[in-house]
Amino acid sequence: MSRSWPLAWLALLLVPVLVVVAAALLRRPDGGAPLRLSQVAGPALLFAALGPPLGGLLLGIAAMLVHDDPEPLTMLLFLLVMSYVPGMVPALVGGACMGVLRPRLGAAARPVAAALACGATTAAFGGGVLELRSEGLWMMAVIGAASGAGLEAACLWRGRRRRLRARTIQAGPRARA
Repeated sequence: MSRSWPLAWLALLLVPVLVVVAAALLRRPDGGAPLRLSQVAGPALLFAALGPPLGGLLLGIAAMLVHDDPEPLTMLLFLLVMSYVPGMVPALVGGACMGVLRPRLGAAARPVAAALACGATTAAFGGGVLELRSEGLWMMAVIGAASGAGLEAACLWRGRRRRLRARTIQAGPRARA
């Protein structure tokens, strides 16, 4: 671990504080509903569970295209499992940030905000705790940003499908025919 790891943890703790401040400044005109713990914990756990393997998959596909590995499936499975080591904490913090920001952002801004939150937390963790230098740090930040944006886009897509299905059910049997 780096000698500057306390600074990295401080940066990781400051990112959610900045998000809360931004959310307070971006409050809805109608006052909005108060923030519940489940609104923050749900996305945080979702991002922590699915974000690191998604980043490992992105890295694994790129590595399979570049390197001539005799067992590419084994390498990909290894990267998927080991992606939790560098990716769990940044994904958890990025997901918590998105839990705070989701109710206050529109559909187009949510993947961008997820990319920024996850990329920033991944860069802070990679630079401070893992001691990555510029090349590795940029790669880790981009993978974190892409994973965060992809997860948020998937959440938007799933929510849209739910709303369309609910409208079809509410319209009754005449709308289906």
